[in-house]
Amino acid sequence: MLRIMQPSQPREPENATLATQVNEAERLTRLTEQLARCERAAALGSLAASTAHNLRNPLSALLTGLPALRKRLADRLDDTSTELLDVLMDCAQRIEGMTLDLLNLSRNDRDASASFAPGSGLLACTRVFGARLDGAHVELQSDVDVQAMTCGRAGEINHVFMNVIDNALRAVEGHGRIRICGHVEGRDYVVRIGDSGPGIAPDLLRCVFEDFWTTRPAGEGTGLGLSIARKIVQEHGGSIEAGRSELGGALFTIRLPLRQAERAVA
Repeated sequence: MLRIMQPSQPREPENATLATQVNEAERLTRLTEQLARCERAAALGSLAASTAHNLRNPLSALLTGLPALRKRLADRLDDTSTELLDVLMDCAQRIEGMTLDLLNLSRNDRDASASFAPGSGLLACTRVFGARLDGAHVELQSDVDVQAMTCGRAGEINHVFMNVIDNALRAVEGHGRIRICGHVEGRDYVVRIGDSGPGIAPDLLRCVFEDFWTTRPAGEGTGLGLSIARKIVQEHGGSIEAGRSELGGALFTIRLPLRQAERAVA
């Protein structure tokens, strides 16, 4: 009798099967963590927006009333009372800044898109911060192309530049170097802002753009600046990444597509 043998299927090595299972488990874990972060961010964003809106009226009363109170009582205030009022006004202004950041994170209103030169805004931001460095041991270098044009919301992009440059200044702590470059690369306008500060640990690079994440001491930052910056850049079709600068500290790279007017930000 003729027996027909079925071709045997190649057997996957046990090590390969185990490696595949481990990779799938790790991938599932990463996806679960990402989902949890997204859900947490959505919940925090909703709570932050609600809180910020509720703070606006009492905060407005403080910002208006405290200076008026100081002016009215000017002749009757001793040094201690004057210092106390100054502290209260400073606290109110800091709360205002945090409130605006929270509202910006969840904002629904949008300025109109228009043609603008991102390099002009970048250079203006550099000049503003340069004026604040009088007496500081900080070398601020800039190499910026101001001719390239794109389309979008210039004010929001300038907000991104201001935030990243401010972070660089805080990183060098009054002594070091900051390098700001902006040039056309292919179809993008690429901005690189590097500093000579302590830099960002590699395992923390993926965290810096998360909502409410910050390395600053309590009370010195909301952890929203870079999160808002990423949101703005992505809405303009670009990207922002953190890495290591040749100066030894952090490097932030912002890529903005050179859009035409008909491809304006929605």
